[in-house]
Amino acid sequence: MVVMTCFVIMTCVHPAVAGKRNVEVVVESNPPGAMVSVHPTADTEPGDGMVVAGETPLTKTFRFPKKSSLWLRFEKRGYDPLTVEIRSDATRVTVDLALLDGEVIGSEPVTVLTVVTPDLMVIRRGFAEEREDESAGEAVAAVVARAIADRLADKVEMVEVNGDEQGDNLRRLWRDAKSQMELVDPIRLPYLPVLPTLESRSARTALLELSEQTGADAVLFVAGKTNLETGGMKAGKIGIMAVGTASSFASGYSNAMANGHDLFTYNIYLPSFAEGLGLEALLVDARNSAIRWANKGLWKPIPLDRPEMADAVVADLLSGLKDHLASIEPPEPSEEEP
Repeated sequence: MVVMTCFVIMTCVHPAVAGKRNVEVVVESNPPGAMVSVHPTADTEPGDGMVVAGETPLTKTFRFPKKSSLWLRFEKRGYDPLTVEIRSDATRVTVDLALLDGEVIGSEPVTVLTVVTPDLMVIRRGFAEEREDESAGEAVAAVVARAIADRLADKVEMVEVNGDEQGDNLRRLWRDAKSQMELVDPIRLPYLPVLPTLESRSARTALLELSEQTGADAVLFVAGKTNLETGGMKAGKIGIMAVGTASSFASGYSNAMANGHDLFTYNIYLPSFAEGLGLEALLVDARNSAIRWANKGLWKPIPLDRPEMADAVVADLLSGLKDHLASIEPPEPSEEEP
């Protein structure tokens, strides 16, 4: 078993693992396009260390504990989640997913986007103390904002938000947005039965007011923190800790699947990190308060004299955003369903 550990963990499963049974299973769903996650117990609520097998239809090699089963959870937007038990003698699993009761609202394309100035904090860390560098935070936020604008310039019309005029609305929106950044799982989001929305009435009202005043269809929020260590702090830690870097959830998952990894394991939170840039992003539809897209990741700090590094980080952070600017259609019953 080969494990690559940085921010995400990609696990390749190979035959011949002592004490385990490795069985290739064909997994299908009706309709297709459901995300399949693997769980060792009947308690299949997603959590830390969740393992994703991919999207149906798929063929994967599953590792079964001795004298035990695995549970597969199927999730698809507009359908009830379904969990099934599989044993080591299984070669094919096919499930029928049931439509959710009630209407599942779709979303129209995003043609006008408000990009809120990123909320970035720079922490300078030493052995004796650590302090926030507000001016450095504003400088890094400006570099990231410029990279975001360049990245999206040919994809959507963008409007600027004046913090003086929209300060009250933005304060209410940031409170809910940061909460959702922690709660929303970027990989599961497209498959959730119903898209989550901003939680508080005040945030939903602020979003509507912002949309009416700017004409925006959606709002993009980016927040994060950079830890910068002093030279003495780094010297004292040589031989104790190696500073690692990682990528975003979306690109990490895509790369794992593209490279043929059998399973993909990840944590749904940003870990503590010694030095680096941690970013989280959220796209909120201004017309229905739905969270349409999210991503997060950990990268090396961005030097202010090397803006090309910000371009690379933002390109990774915005992985998959373009697809979620298009319309999101609600599911339609098949002819066989009542």
